[in-house]
Amino acid sequence: MVNIGVIAWKGGVGKTFIASHLVWGLAELGEKVLGIDLDNQGDLMKWMTGYTWKKQSDVKVSESITLLWRPGGEIQLPNGYGYAVFDGRPQVDISADILNMLDVAFIPIAGRLSQENARDLSSLQREMSPDTKMFLLANLIEMRLYITREEALISKKVGIPILDMGIPKTVKVRESEMTGRPVWEMSYANRGKVPAVLKSLCFFIQQGEWEKL
Repeated sequence: MVNIGVIAWKGGVGKTFIASHLVWGLAELGEKVLGIDLDNQGDLMKWMTGYTWKKQSDVKVSESITLLWRPGGEIQLPNGYGYAVFDGRPQVDISADILNMLDVAFIPIAGRLSQENARDLSSLQREMSPDTKMFLLANLIEMRLYITREEALISKKVGIPILDMGIPKTVKVRESEMTGRPVWEMSYANRGKVPAVLKSLCFFIQQGEWEKL
């Protein structure tokens, strides 16, 4: 099983949006996927089922998707799945055991990558397994036309590649929240940039491109 983490040091950067669509997208590619919600608010559970869950739950969404809500972080992964997608808590409040389970971690950045972010990333790297592949996702909230020279230098300094997968701010991505449906099934966005970007990220994972970088 490939363990994928979507983690961030603050909320509101698109973490749950990305995690939910990785679960949906990989399942649509024929994979069996676990979605693991580590947040106390259970946002991944809400987004993918359309319901608010009151207690720790296991939910079989389809033959290909099972969701686990584990706000306490106690996890025993079941067998028979190709991928597990972890939706982390804000402030990277995740146990070392879980961080060390990850094969690949995606870190969405809201706004421009800064020297302050570089310090946060270096701290995170020290907590994770040296075998975990890490990628910055710039940017999934604001409109981004290019990666700046400073951002490229910071990425090189910390040794974490930037994947330029920008989603325009004008797209109403949050309208898919609490519907139990991915954004590419929403009528306003089914042919736009949003689903194309998200599906390309799923192909990037399934084809093992992340292992080559």
